[in-house]
Amino acid sequence: MLRRLSIRVRLTVAFAAALGLVLGLTVGFVYLTVSARLTEAIDDELRTRSGEIAELLDEPGAGPPDLTADVFEGHGGFAQVLTARGAVVASTLPAGAGAALEPDEVRRAQRDEVVVSGLDVPGVEEQARVLARHATTADGTFVVVAGASTEDRDQALESIAIALAVGAPLALLLASALGYALGSLPWGGHPSANLRNIQSGLGWVHNTYMLDGVDKSI
Repeated sequence: MLRRLSIRVRLTVAFAAALGLVLGLTVGFVYLTVSARLTEAIDDELRTRSGEIAELLDEPGAGPPDLTADVFEGHGGFAQVLTARGAVVASTLPAGAGAALEPDEVRRAQRDEVVVSGLDVPGVEEQARVLARHATTADGTFVVVAGASTEDRDQALESIAIALAVGAPLALLLASALGYALGSLPWGGHPSANLRNIQSGLGWVHNTYMLDGVDKSI
């Protein structure tokens, strides 16, 4: 089928295919990079929050920590302190909400930092991302939980996805149209060239309008 098309159209199709591949890879890279950066920002905030709670637990004779400060709760954010068995010692979540983590996640948090995403937590809009770590004090081992809603990140990624989904095809269409238009521009040697004075060469190509004596194309 492509053989029935003009060289100009075939070149435009090839150019559009190559450009589409490049744009697709670029769009995917941009989206994944932004997603990773936003997620990293959330995790950094959760690590800071959990570290501050661990410092409260380290204070001698402090008892259950007070988690009512703004640093521990806010828009879509929450914090908890759990025992090694998962019982809630302190929490910013509504009364009766229970532990944000499952028992096996609590056990894993006693050995290493645990990050869980996509949790449905009472009192938190949309899904939450949770970071848990252990804190060993004179009163025993506790699990510090810091969580935040991923609503803002998800909305930002949705806006970026829409912008890329609209902008990339438009860029491809405009670039292909420009390439098709430029395919009609003649180029070649200067009209004053001859066999004795070859200069930039003899002859012309792409002279689809059959212009005579073309000097230059812009």
